[in-house]
Amino acid sequence: MRKIKLLWLLIFAVWAQTSLAQQKLKSPSEFLGYELGDQYTPHHKIVQYFEYVAGHSGQYVKLKEYGKTYEKRPLLLTFIGASDNINRLETIREDNLKKAGVLNGSPENPSDSTIIVWLSYNVHGNEASSSETSMQTLYELVNLFYKARTDENPRWYDNALVIMDPCLNPDGRERYVSWFSQNMNFPANPNVDAAEHHEPWPAGRTNHYLFDLNRDWLWQTQIESASRMKAYNQWLPQVHVDFHEQFIDDHYYFAPGAKPFHENITNWQSDFQYVVGQNNAKYFDQNGWLYFTKESFDLFYPSYGDTYPIFNGAIGMTYEQAGHTQSGVKVETSDGDTLTLKQRIDHHLTTGLATVEISSLHASQLASEFKKYYQQSKSNSKAQYKTYIIKETNDVDRMNTLKRFLANQGIVYGKPLVKRGVRGYSFSEQKDVTYNLQAHDIIINANQAKGSLIDVIFEPSSKLEDSLTYDVTAWSVPYMFDLDVVATSVDVYGSSVIHTETFRKNPVPDSTPYAFVSKWKDVKDVRFLAALLKEDVHVRFATEKFTTGGATYDAGSLIITRESNRNLGSFKEKIIEIANSTQRYIHPVYSGMVLSGKDFGSESVKIIDKPQIALLGGENVVPYRFGEVWYYFEREIEYPINIIRKNYFSSINLDAYDVLILPNGSYSDLLGEKELAKLRAWISKGGKVIALQNALKAFKNKEGFGLQAYRNESEKDKFEKIDEAYHESNLLTDYHSRNRRAISQDISGAIFNARLDNTHPLGFGYDKHYYTMKTSSSRYAYLNNGWNVATIKGLDSRLAGFVGYEAAKQIEESLIFGVENIGKGQIIYMVDDPLFRASWHSGNLIFGNALFLTGQ
Repeated sequence: MRKIKLLWLLIFAVWAQTSLAQQKLKSPSEFLGYELGDQYTPHHKIVQYFEYVAGHSGQYVKLKEYGKTYEKRPLLLTFIGASDNINRLETIREDNLKKAGVLNGSPENPSDSTIIVWLSYNVHGNEASSSETSMQTLYELVNLFYKARTDENPRWYDNALVIMDPCLNPDGRERYVSWFSQNMNFPANPNVDAAEHHEPWPAGRTNHYLFDLNRDWLWQTQIESASRMKAYNQWLPQVHVDFHEQFIDDHYYFAPGAKPFHENITNWQSDFQYVVGQNNAKYFDQNGWLYFTKESFDLFYPSYGDTYPIFNGAIGMTYEQAGHTQSGVKVETSDGDTLTLKQRIDHHLTTGLATVEISSLHASQLASEFKKYYQQSKSNSKAQYKTYIIKETNDVDRMNTLKRFLANQGIVYGKPLVKRGVRGYSFSEQKDVTYNLQAHDIIINANQAKGSLIDVIFEPSSKLEDSLTYDVTAWSVPYMFDLDVVATSVDVYGSSVIHTETFRKNPVPDSTPYAFVSKWKDVKDVRFLAALLKEDVHVRFATEKFTTGGATYDAGSLIITRESNRNLGSFKEKIIEIANSTQRYIHPVYSGMVLSGKDFGSESVKIIDKPQIALLGGENVVPYRFGEVWYYFEREIEYPINIIRKNYFSSINLDAYDVLILPNGSYSDLLGEKELAKLRAWISKGGKVIALQNALKAFKNKEGFGLQAYRNESEKDKFEKIDEAYHESNLLTDYHSRNRRAISQDISGAIFNARLDNTHPLGFGYDKHYYTMKTSSSRYAYLNNGWNVATIKGLDSRLAGFVGYEAAKQIEESLIFGVENIGKGQIIYMVDDPLFRASWHSGNLIFGNALFLTGQ
């Protein structure tokens, strides 16, 4: 009896100690020393609070750093759950993956219905209430799980393991928070005209390289996305919420989402959004808070924080709170109300906790449907195509880029088990063909765990149920990667291949060659050229196909001669060293005379000058598009770039630069009549301008430049009549239909097959076509005095995506890429963006051509 009493006393003492420790857990306000919502919290203090809670309440919380940003800020995952679940995290993770079929073996606990709810905060840096909310949500969840420990009622919170990412975009958020802290009035000024509500360029929405990380979930071009998605695919949650903010006059948005839904979204995934939405609505109704559902935020483009989880088996949702960059810590809205940071935190806190609650209450069904989703993905019964065949004749570098992409998604691929003929759709020919399998083809069979995702990202064209959509409407991987692919409805199986990239170093030749030759097919070849130029190596390129040393090389191929590089001393050792460091195979040749084509001493073999390059940025330049170019130089080709802001551009010595890049944006404030004349004079002396997208407007119909909307009066009359007919018909459009009518003039990110002149240096390395992502209906005519390198005929050239019927008429017989010679220099017009989101691999080489080959 005495032993039993002592045991109970011991249990009570342990409980009391735990309870006392738990009572001492500080709230965010107590830890930070100010009321949460009075000011924004810097990222390092958010990290400190999460570390504090994990150290204090380790039985309910585990913290893991999954990466660092470009600016070296930590990226965190926080696991919150009942102590039993925290103690068996790895078992939960592995069992979940085994149920999905992405990990071999049987679950240790097959009947376990523990589900994973993943909460993601602050993917857009200046939507800054989200990370503030994450701290309070962590505090509330820890207390909930602690209370559930001693609650005699059913402990439904035990059903959920919550994973929180407190800030997906620390660099962008810190850019905004730092600026706001320096510019806010004391006390904060709610007048929307005050400076604290007007963030300067480039703003904090984006990451270090000014990428929108909420468009990068699938493509994973940025270090934050790549690190996060590696962790995400190691867990595969059943529920995912992406917390955002919208403009200050918008009320709270939560699921269900707006149409269009991608057709691969299951009925269950759609229906459960209503269940979640109704639970959120219950709490908002109790508080009298305004909200809306089923509008604006569709579920079509697969690279969002809601759709990517959906196509990986989850219930993916976006929550949008009024706030954003204009909100500060308090702001007057147009209806005379005052929106505060504290209110924004309360709203996000409520939906976050409500989502954990409703998910926990439906844990068994969520677990069952998650397993069912992956079982159906393996059978892939609804998909039009069962297998995608990547032909072995594709460029090896683009094939390797695809393999890395597939590996990042957890998509299994292999090589053909047998050689046989199959009937299927050819992406390059846009028709059904018979194709004979080859030994080194890549086989992607969609009957696998990630089968639904394969169907979504590879299908030639996605079915769009409603043309009012939030983003681009085409993304087919074969076009994005510029690959020759055949899709077949037949199951073709391959031997499983684990992605590895091996590079066998080039040996130093025994004797010194006359020259080294290297291909020109991929952005990695541009990186090799950049590395050579940085080392002051003199490089030439062929303007025609040639054959030497038993191999044939296309126009654009690089030629590095011994004669031009006597300054290097150890010629062969230096070139081999650079080739090996950039993993490029190069070929020694021992004569300047070729078997066919032009000899290496011909004037047709051009020297490549080492250019000094300036990139213009600042107000009215689109940050995303500026960032793509910046990223291309620093991360893709590793070549130095000089970033110049518009506000002092007029004072620089432009003669110090060889190339000036004008990213998408408005330059009317910078390039007036006098400035254009000066720029033209600089071009005529040998300068090169690369103008992208809306930057072309600065030159359209301007004296001294050949860029026009219409080639002649006849063409002008034709298209003006189309415009007049549209506006005439629009006069009596009813008010409700005006927005829908307007999209007839729109192009929502469609893929076109452009005709390409691959005999021009801008087209070197390509076949006679170029897949372009068109995001605008802006029309530019063929150049009358220039090179029309890439053009489209019109709607017949469309491969995928929505194109309004009026827009289709406007872009008939129009320019995509053109080159105009002005004196000794050039201006390169790029109507479409070849570097779109750093995911448009099709365009990387053509931009390299513009930089280094065109105009030499």
